[in-house]
Amino acid sequence: MKRALIVGVMTIITSLATFFIVRMVGNEATALKSPASFTAKTTECRMSSVDGKVYYSETILNAVRQDGSRLWLVNRFSPRANRFFELKTIQNATQGMRYSIDPLTESITTTPISQKERKRLLATSAVCTNLTNPDTNSIMGFSVVRHTWEIPDKDRTLQIEQWRAPALDCFPLREETYEKSATSGSSKLIMTREVSEVSLGNPKDELFSIPQNYTERSPSQVIEELHSRFPKQTDRRIEDYKILSQADSRYVTARATMK
Repeated sequence: MKRALIVGVMTIITSLATFFIVRMVGNEATALKSPASFTAKTTECRMSSVDGKVYYSETILNAVRQDGSRLWLVNRFSPRANRFFELKTIQNATQGMRYSIDPLTESITTTPISQKERKRLLATSAVCTNLTNPDTNSIMGFSVVRHTWEIPDKDRTLQIEQWRAPALDCFPLREETYEKSATSGSSKLIMTREVSEVSLGNPKDELFSIPQNYTERSPSQVIEELHSRFPKQTDRRIEDYKILSQADSRYVTARATMK
């Protein structure tokens, strides 16, 4: 129960460094025309690599505006309130800012977007249009192409397969992640993402709204506020502090450029 609460908020912290990392693999090649605008609802399921059982499921909303701004909104479960709440990260391409918003602590973590990242937001992705003879299919009426790659780790390799829609700037409508053991060589399915709804056109303005009454906090301050508000439902682990230390360093460095 304790970890369920803190892991949700740690997602906001790690998003400062890893937001869209998987989405951006291979996305260096871009076209200059404006990105497609749409809203997509995705269900993510995570499975145990031991027995294959689903132990975690959540709904994610992705939205892209004509100006290149992006939204990532996930429904997470709060043990204390016994209900789902929304964690939100916004990349505002026009302002050149990233906002990570946590309703549990009424916190907002604001950092500038680098020029390289902003340029990527303002352009269309070519990651699924420059493949040589890719496998093709159709999902929800959209033509999709198969895109795969691997991410090596210490004792495993993550194998990722996505079916991306060129009409949606190569946004993946279906994704599967396998964990390949470095010792046995066997691969097991550990995560799936599947889009169930797609709405074309500019997303609703309220999706990109920033709470005016929230307090600006660094990553570590968000977690300390969480401990303060919910002392019986959160715990402290050394690995969390390592992540926070790194996130705080990036936060301070990034905000120094705002002055």
